Amino acid sequence: MNRKADTQSRVRFFAKPNPCRDKTHRTAYEKRSGVQLHHRRASDFGVVGWPSPVSLLASHWWMGCWVALSRLTSRFLLVDGLLGGPLPAHLLPFTWGWVDGWGLTTDYDMKNWLIYFFLFILHGTTFAEPVTVYAAASLTSALQDVSKIAEQRGVALRLSFASSSILAKQIAMGAPADMYFSANVKWMDFLADENLIEPDTRIDLLGNALVVIAPKGEQKPWPEFRLPASGTVALGDPSHVPAGMYARDALKKLGWWDMLKNRMAPAMDVRGALALVARGECALGIVYATDAAISAEIEILATLPDSLLNTSIAYPIAIVKDRRTPSVNAAMTLLQSATAAAVFQRYGFRVLPIAE
Repeated sequence: MNRKADTQSRVRFFAKPNPCRDKTHRTAYEKRSGVQLHHRRASDFGVVGWPSPVSLLASHWWMGCWVALSRLTSRFLLVDGLLGGPLPAHLLPFTWGWVDGWGLTTDYDMKNWLIYFFLFILHGTTFAEPVTVYAAASLTSALQDVSKIAEQRGVALRLSFASSSILAKQIAMGAPADMYFSANVKWMDFLADENLIEPDTRIDLLGNALVVIAPKGEQKPWPEFRLPASGTVALGDPSHVPAGMYARDALKKLGWWDMLKNRMAPAMDVRGALALVARGECALGIVYATDAAISAEIEILATLPDSLLNTSIAYPIAIVKDRRTPSVNAAMTLLQSATAAAVFQRYGFRVLPIAE
């Protein structure tokens, strides 16, 4: 039977009562229409009666009903709440069958429908919703590697990188973050004061250092600190970017801030400051040691000691208020694991001891 004739027979069956409840009527219909019917009775599957459970579960038409219901009711309990989301469009059955009082119209419906049924049951339970992590820009490379490890362990991470200040303000305005990984304590305190984190999940996880950098081959490492005679200095915007705030503290203690503040090139985040120096647009820059380590276009001139900072560099992490789920807890555990610590250390971070 060609596809066109098969389709026409389906349309006729769907539009009017089934004339083929028994073999005599079915044979007469085949002779009259010239279309051969592939009819299977529910009794073929060991089930008799109407409507049979097998025919209900094994029909493209009923799957179509479930899909339509899922699409129309975005938060329907069974499809969206229980199974985790509407059935993907590519699973929508394109060949619709007709259920009569005894069974199915084609002899391949059962096989196809069992496939659809099991895909429907498994949908949403196989893949957990990704955990959204808002993280400081300086964590980009390390967290991307950790994310690959997490995926292998069944924990999907959705990463969003920017300045810690920008991310904290977005969370305060209702951004859908599950976890916040800041580059300084101040912006974590900001969210804590607004009661926007789970306080018992907050820990200082990592440490870092500040370095002075220059474009590759343009300057030699400093044997001791000296005031740059000329050129602009790139750094994160000291009004809100943690790396820039740390740099400002160090420059003030060195007594250089007033002389250099008019030669500053503030960037939106520390990676922006690194790019300005790597492209040769600034003679110097002050960035985290971990960021300097990933660029081949710059060289480190000096490391700023922690004694020049008002507070040591710390990266606190916490779960956002009311976002604690098993997946989020699993992600938090992974980020504190020895496996993640090895990745952070490879990128130059110091892993801080976790207070008991």
